[in-house]
Amino acid sequence: MVINTDADVLRVIRENPRLMFQVLREDEELLDEVRRLVLTEEILAMPGQLAEVIETQKQMLKDQAEMRRTQNEMLETQTKIIADQAEMRQTQINILAELADLRRKYEDTRRIYDRMDGRLGNLYGADLERRLPRILPPRLFGMLELHRPTVLLRDAVEPDSEFLAQIQDATTEGVISMDDYGRLTETDLILRARFRESREIVYCAAEASGVIDSEDVNRAVESARILNVIYGERTVPVVAGYSVTEVARERLDTGEVVVVILNQR
Repeated sequence: MVINTDADVLRVIRENPRLMFQVLREDEELLDEVRRLVLTEEILAMPGQLAEVIETQKQMLKDQAEMRRTQNEMLETQTKIIADQAEMRQTQINILAELADLRRKYEDTRRIYDRMDGRLGNLYGADLERRLPRILPPRLFGMLELHRPTVLLRDAVEPDSEFLAQIQDATTEGVISMDDYGRLTETDLILRARFRESREIVYCAAEASGVIDSEDVNRAVESARILNVIYGERTVPVVAGYSVTEVARERLDTGEVVVVILNQR
């Protein structure tokens, strides 16, 4: 078969189309040339674009897997945090319960201590009141420069009969009230003396307590006031004890009341 013209080539291709495909498979350059002639640039670019899409999808899937792994880790962390918070909350509840129990025990112990302290204070106070007539006059003798202090009344002991008659008469005559009479007879110690220099008569109303508080001060001041109403003489309130509360100390700073601090035996 003789091929001299393009028409001969076309005729051969038409009669044997497989020859064309065979030639294209064997000649890459020719195949590319045919592709450029037959296909558009967009179509020719599609394989590369498709490869990029596939690669992008692969990367997206990889990123999604990484995100899922991160989410799982975050979920595990969150679950652990919730568990830790629950444990901390339970621990806090236990601590609060223990604190409440300790507070109850402390309050019970404090009440026992207060009772014991109160009983001990009463013992100290009772002992001090018993010793007061013996130890207070010498102290006032030096502090106030008194001459021959005489005990008119002391706690739990029969008072001087003349003094008792005088305060009873004052009550009967309405000079003082029954409450005033009760205050005087409950005073821990009442003395009568004279100042060594002026020879002026003075009455001392003393209240004794292990720990001197404001009530002790008030009682001494009130007893001294009542004595002044009865006798019209100078009176001095006195408090005696082993120590003084802060509240009572503020009242005593005025100098209105004589304070005698004693040593415990």
